[in-house]
Amino acid sequence: MLQENKFDLYVLDFTLDEIRRVLSTYKNANYNGRRKVRVASMRSRLRNLGISCVEINEILANLEDVLLEQYNIAVFETGQLLQDYQIDEKDILLLRNYKKNSPLVSVEHDLKAIEVIKRVRGKKFGKLEKSRAIFLTSNHRLTRYNFEKDHQMDSTINEVILDQLEVN
Repeated sequence: MLQENKFDLYVLDFTLDEIRRVLSTYKNANYNGRRKVRVASMRSRLRNLGISCVEINEILANLEDVLLEQYNIAVFETGQLLQDYQIDEKDILLLRNYKKNSPLVSVEHDLKAIEVIKRVRGKKFGKLEKSRAIFLTSNHRLTRYNFEKDHQMDSTINEVILDQLEVN
């Protein structure tokens, strides 16, 4: 659907920063000899794939080039760092009801990404094809949060869309 409608694909600049932070955490944990890894975490997935610290360095060095050249995904420059965004504490608490086991940094990132999408859109839309911007995710809970909080009452299109829906 994204290709059919000629959507441009972007990753937010602060999302790229977060990817780098997570990958660096994995690399640094391995360098420091830490062996305890939380189950179902990104670090456990990387470890199970056998990704080495050298490979992480290569991924970090080429991340933007790979996104653009292999996946045609450009970086959307928001001009702000993740920590520069102001988030309403009520929104954090509400989203944490949906994402109980998610770290605070993940919850904050999601809220900031939704805010950027809202800003790019400028208004609510009834058709996906006209919505100008979406936040693709594999997280059902985040999608449900966005729908129930902002779109259920007026039957408009979420900012957050499940990536599984876009594959078909």
